[in-house]
Amino acid sequence: MPSASRSRAGPKAAPRPAKDALTRAPKAPAHLTAEGRAEWRRVAPHVVASGAFAPVHLPLLEVYCVHLGRVRELERQIQATAAAGGDVARLMRLQDGASKTALRYAAELYASPAAGSRFIASGAHDNADLAAMGI
Repeated sequence: MPSASRSRAGPKAAPRPAKDALTRAPKAPAHLTAEGRAEWRRVAPHVVASGAFAPVHLPLLEVYCVHLGRVRELERQIQATAAAGGDVARLMRLQDGASKTALRYAAELYASPAAGSRFIASGAHDNADLAAMGI
C-alpha cells in the first residue's frame, strides 16, 4: 500500500537576496498604458528594495503592469457602456480575467496584501515602505 504523501503547500518563503539584484528601479517600458506606467512607478522601487529583484524578474513586473492597466481601462469601458445602456457582461468577463492575472503576478512580486505580510515577517521592509506600496 502506498504511503500517504504530505502536501508541502504553505506560505511562500521571504525573498532571498539575488546576486545580480537591481539597485534602482528601471524606467517603465514605453508600450505600457498610462495606468501601467503609473503602477510600475508605484511598485518597482519597492520590489527592487527587497534586494531579491534581478533583471530576470523584469518581465514579471511588466506583465503585472500590463494586466493592471487593462483592468483599469476595462473599468472605464464598463462604466461608459453601462451609462449608455449597453451590455457589459463581455467586458466584465475580460476584466475578471485581467484582474486574476494581475493578482497572480502581484503575488509573485510580493505586491499583494498576503505577500506584504511575508515582507513584514521577513523584516525586508519597514512600515513606511509597506504603506507606500499600499500594503
